[in-house]
Amino acid sequence: MCENCTKKVSIPALEREQNNVFSLELCQKRQLYDTSKQCFILLFLASNICVLSIPFFYSHRGEKTRDI
Repeated sequence: MCENCTKKVSIPALEREQNNVFSLELCQKRQLYDTSKQCFILLFLASNICVLSIPFFYSHRGEKTRDI
């Protein structure tokens, strides 16, 4: 899936034959900014098929104040 993943996630419920939808979020730290992360939301059906993958970026930035 990705080369930089350090943790393997195992979901036993995915092996069941049910019509449930599961979501899994994997986050990685980006090298450009320490506070920025790239996250992927993967939706799985019970048949272990990835039906949707949405990469998005977010970062935690504090408000900057200027002294006049």
